[in-house]
Amino acid sequence: IGFVLEREEKLSVLTSALEKGDILCRVVHNDPKLNNVLFAKDTGKPICMIDLDTIMPGTCLYDVGDALRSICNTASEDDKTTENGSFSVEIFEEFVKGYLAGMKGKLVEKEIELIPYSVWVLAMELGIRFLKDHVDGDVYFGTEYAGQNLERANVQFALAKCIEEKLETNELQEIVAKLK
Repeated sequence: IGFVLEREEKLSVLTSALEKGDILCRVVHNDPKLNNVLFAKDTGKPICMIDLDTIMPGTCLYDVGDALRSICNTASEDDKTTENGSFSVEIFEEFVKGYLAGMKGKLVEKEIELIPYSVWVLAMELGIRFLKDHVDGDVYFGTEYAGQNLERANVQFALAKCIEEKLETNELQEIVAKLK
């Protein structure tokens, strides 16, 4: 809880930009993980997103940040320890390169600038959701044993800490600036 409270003011970076009109309100999937992508059986290429019950207005940075959070974390969400986790800068760079190429001309400058922060916000947000569910008695996320959601929260917070370190050195921001 202290980890979250120390970062409370930074957590609104995306919502503040949205409220100010610095980034656009768009249709957002809100759960862009690989098992929500339908792939062509013959080519293996992605066809479309599925599991559409999470769609609502928001910022594309929610989807970008969550996708990056998921694929750049070297740990599983269900790791029992934070020792396996780190943030893959190589995967971040390749994903952002493809994303920016696919979205060429569709993003405003501030959306591009906030990509590195979006992955941090989404790691924090999921960690907070896991922590809240742990405190509430594990009523939302399914668990296999007591304390699993607390472990999941710790994995996300460890990932957020890794991302913070890369933000503090401008490593992620420099990658995005180079690719745009």
